Amino acid sequence: MMEQFTIQDPGPFFLSNFKKFRLTDHKSVVKATVLLVLCVIVLTNLGVELIFCLNGFSNGEVYRIAHTAATVMPLLIAFPTIYFIFRLLWKLNESHLIIKALSRTDGLTNVSNRRYFEELGARGISLAKRIGNPVSLLMLDLDHFKSINDRHGHTAGDGVLVAFAERLRQTLRITDIVGRYGGEEFVVLLPASDSSQAFEAAQRIRLAACETPVLTEGQRIRFTVSIGVMTSLNGSYDLHSLIKCADKALFQAKGKGRNRVEVSEEGGRETPLTY
Repeated sequence: MMEQFTIQDPGPFFLSNFKKFRLTDHKSVVKATVLLVLCVIVLTNLGVELIFCLNGFSNGEVYRIAHTAATVMPLLIAFPTIYFIFRLLWKLNESHLIIKALSRTDGLTNVSNRRYFEELGARGISLAKRIGNPVSLLMLDLDHFKSINDRHGHTAGDGVLVAFAERLRQTLRITDIVGRYGGEEFVVLLPASDSSQAFEAAQRIRLAACETPVLTEGQRIRFTVSIGVMTSLNGSYDLHSLIKCADKALFQAKGKGRNRVEVSEEGGRETPLTY
């Protein structure tokens, strides 16, 4: 059931190097700018002093004017410089956030892409293991999706994927992690959920998918979803093990007629659950 899914990355090398420069650290920029201005003032006054000493002048009106100018001019230059730097930082920060979001989000459904889901999922499982909470994972696959594309067109198929992703967001908790794993396959991590709670969540998703048709491209399209569930009670499963076991349960759901939920027998639960 699992397929390779490649996402075009807008530049992880750029992102990793961008962070090293700390360009969005405004306090550091202010300190550096103030220090630079003070250094310029000191060096300028030393330069004025050196010039006057070399020419045999040590006081007088011209001497005072020169020192005043050497102090004021850097300050006059500093204000527009600081303004320009902050505008540049603001634009760079906006660009950084946009690129960061693009590198983490599936462009069609606006859920986490596979790579970012795996990053968040690994953190969630690590946290669950530390505090002793169960964690469950759902593998979801839209049934007969190729037929939807063939019958209604790929644009309509994209509309079904977008609608399904939105139903996932509406059905799940804010703490649950949703990702598009590839093609018509999605994956959900349910923190602090045992097998019974995961089964109930999967059933809500299944019903939300099949009960209401999607209106896209002027067509009403009905679709169903098959779901495999895997639970780790004691933190003995890492993310890839959970995915592998949930994927096997998903394969069983497909084999038993689709539009159903199957719980992996390898997970922690009291009794087998199927629907």
